[in-house]
Amino acid sequence: MELHLPKMKFFVTVEALKRIGKTLGKNGWNFGSDPCSQHDSWVDQSTRYYANNVTCDCSFNSSTICHVVRIVLKAQNLSGTLPPNLNSLPFLQEIYFSQ
Repeated sequence: MELHLPKMKFFVTVEALKRIGKTLGKNGWNFGSDPCSQHDSWVDQSTRYYANNVTCDCSFNSSTICHVVRIVLKAQNLSGTLPPNLNSLPFLQEIYFSQ
């Protein structure tokens, strides 16, 4: 069974991730797919030195609503300041950005 964000929540989450990606110079996220879908552009095989992961918790409202709870981007060569748009993801519990 696939779980997806409700249409409005999906839009808000995707827009927040677009702004975060743009601020950091992050390329490669597929905004046509649900960030909670485990699509390759949102979750890669992590190694000790590399990670490209957006993790969701889909246990809300009897497992019908998903929220982004974790963003881990290692060895992405990102630059800039911490994006203010992170506050658009109120369920975000962990962020990890490293060169």
